[in-house]
Amino acid sequence: MPVQVRLPRLEKLVKVLLEKYKELSKDDESVIIFVYKKEIGWEFLKYAHLQGYTIINRTLPFNIEYNQDIETYDFGFHNSDIPYEEKEEIERAFREGRLKCLIATQTLAYGVNLPADRVIILLTSFYDRQKGKIRTIPSVTDVIQMEGRAGRFGIKEIGYVNILRYRTSERTYNKVYDETFSNSNTELYENLMNFRGLDSDYLGESAILSSFILSAYKFSDGDIMGFLNKTYSFRNFNDKKRIYKVLDFLVQKGYINDNKVSEKGEFCLSTGIPPTAYEEFLRRVNVNGSLFIKIRPLIYTKRIKDCLKPFLSESDYYKFYDREVIKLLKPFDFPEDGSHELIFYTMGKLFEIRNIHNPPYELYLNTEVLHLSKVLLKISDYFFISDEDIFRIAHGLKYGLDYEFAPIGSIEGIGHIRANAIKISILMSNKKFEFGFRNRVSDVLDIIETSALRDVISTRYIHKENIDKEFKNIMNILEKQSSKLLVDEKILRSIALFLRDIKKEDALRLPIDELILRFNLSFY
Repeated sequence: MPVQVRLPRLEKLVKVLLEKYKELSKDDESVIIFVYKKEIGWEFLKYAHLQGYTIINRTLPFNIEYNQDIETYDFGFHNSDIPYEEKEEIERAFREGRLKCLIATQTLAYGVNLPADRVIILLTSFYDRQKGKIRTIPSVTDVIQMEGRAGRFGIKEIGYVNILRYRTSERTYNKVYDETFSNSNTELYENLMNFRGLDSDYLGESAILSSFILSAYKFSDGDIMGFLNKTYSFRNFNDKKRIYKVLDFLVQKGYINDNKVSEKGEFCLSTGIPPTAYEEFLRRVNVNGSLFIKIRPLIYTKRIKDCLKPFLSESDYYKFYDREVIKLLKPFDFPEDGSHELIFYTMGKLFEIRNIHNPPYELYLNTEVLHLSKVLLKISDYFFISDEDIFRIAHGLKYGLDYEFAPIGSIEGIGHIRANAIKISILMSNKKFEFGFRNRVSDVLDIIETSALRDVISTRYIHKENIDKEFKNIMNILEKQSSKLLVDEKILRSIALFLRDIKKEDALRLPIDELILRFNLSFY
């Protein structure tokens, strides 16, 4: 059973970091503190909370429940695990001055425009045995990006940067600076040099290479090296042994026939699905088990694996390895590709983790479900996937609900946790009712027992005022949308656009009540 251990060294580090923040920053400054490891950020928030500071994050590795509304927060943490909804609120609060200090990992330094008056960078170093030299974390390239966040053009003329060295000397840092800056090897290239087997890595480096080699046969008449040399990611890659290994896989599995891309290979190129991922999907199709685990390989842009780890306490791991969850994974030989996290999410088990208020970012699948729906439509005739299956898979993945209750997620403003609260309260009432996409929100109101819903909500909140507030919020949402169909409009119109027998103007403009009749969907 995995156990998270909090080291005294980490506790001491965040204590010093908080003291340095108070020492370096001024009351009227907006501050970003860059940390090189997520664990440091989470530990910092925990320590700051214990010191009486307010925290804007809602989904945390520990539980915080405020019994009153807060307008201005002291600290927030921005990293790749933060749920999408919370990430947007954190960024908005920082821009508007409602969040004083933002703790962040290096992902914030790229692509997110969040300038600050002061940037504090925590830097450490380690000896890289493989390269035989000392390296810094973050790298110099990352530090330059982080420094670029200091200063708010048109608001303040000067931005400040403080670099805090942890377990490294000034001499070491100065020596490493130039070496790191002149290093031109890409991370992807280095990962490929440690290439693993195709079967165990169908979504990793082998997936990338299999797609590129297939493209080489399509667009360069099989000139693999010439094609790879023209790409940014593989221009220095010359490991022919590994290239031939992937090529053998493509030929053996029928993606390349007679030195040409086959129909199967064309499908992968047209959908973007790596051949290794599609092959894993084909293996799982024949397994008698969960639809969500079967289609996991087709969600190839998301890693998903370990995305819940930062938020699970030692006791939560018993829920994560619940018998019901393990039973669904067993027929697929317990895949280590995020299927565990995905099925835990779609079963609604996150509801039991009180400190999680929104699914982590890796489980934010809004864009992915639209692409997946298009893929499933293309292969539906071969694998007997119905319109009903495609709609339920899309809604289930987007909102984190199991197959039977997937339509409930489409209620605007409900979201993952509230949708599962409704599901659990209905199951508690022992009423047999199935929801279809042609049912309406009023059907949910007719069947739900308010006392059961309140009891379910009370398992997540301590304070009575919070229980009352959440109960009222859910009921208001249901009542205001009582006439709405239980279908996500974006999913419905996107799937309609993918179908040849529905005109584009109909897919975009027909009222939902009319458009849904074009599909063979159930009504209960």
